[in-house]
Amino acid sequence: MQINSQVIEFVSRFFLVKDALGRSACRKVAKIMHEVPPVDSNEIDPSIGCSYELVNIISRITDLGRDMRDPVTNKRTWYKETLRLEEQLDTLIQLLPTTYLQQIDAWSPESLTPPTTPSDKPISILLNTSLLYQTAAKLFFQATLRSLNPQTPKARSLITEIIGYIQQLSPTHLRSAHLWPLFVGAVYSTGDDEERVWFLDQFDIMEKKSQALVARGVLTRVKGIVDNVWKRRDLDCDVVGGSEGEGIGDWEKYVQPLSEGLSLG
Repeated sequence: MQINSQVIEFVSRFFLVKDALGRSACRKVAKIMHEVPPVDSNEIDPSIGCSYELVNIISRITDLGRDMRDPVTNKRTWYKETLRLEEQLDTLIQLLPTTYLQQIDAWSPESLTPPTTPSDKPISILLNTSLLYQTAAKLFFQATLRSLNPQTPKARSLITEIIGYIQQLSPTHLRSAHLWPLFVGAVYSTGDDEERVWFLDQFDIMEKKSQALVARGVLTRVKGIVDNVWKRRDLDCDVVGGSEGEGIGDWEKYVQPLSEGLSLG
């Protein structure tokens, strides 16, 4: 029996996305980078909620984060590569699939205003999801490659954007595709207890909704990691001087050690 080439392509892309998102938390080497041809398209795939170009950017952020600690890495070359990647991420405009183009041609990630179409429309769901992914990727970049302090205005601004996009989707339209950006926003939350409870509530919504298609065990572990990150960071903040001078970024110190084998794809 010969398998249809479209089926093979779909399965390959599925595992490409799963690998890219899953290893982002723990900085593992890509498992399938030599088995799946790279997909470089800025068109949003409705099945994942963002473009494959953005998935590749997320994967590259993980690789550069790992290279940062490699003693053989040329630091000047590494930094130039991060600048190129940052520009690619900041200027990326994710395009709607051709099936959606009758309603709108594209949505600029530079705009902070959510789509004006009703939030329950497929086009609005897809646009909000793609913008959510891109904003989370920006936070992931800063946390991983720039050691961004979660207390800074820049971090708070990105988290506020993430919350805004999730609010357009929750509770009705939260799905497994939203787990990665939700996790990125949650672990970097340093807001008041109300904000943190809100993030945990979103995971609970996913857990209770069969349509979300997220395994309960995965969500239990995700919530446990998020809670532990908050506690460890808060304890360090209570110590005079905190973690200053250690030369370790927030993501590397708090998120990575807890995320071995975490499934976010």
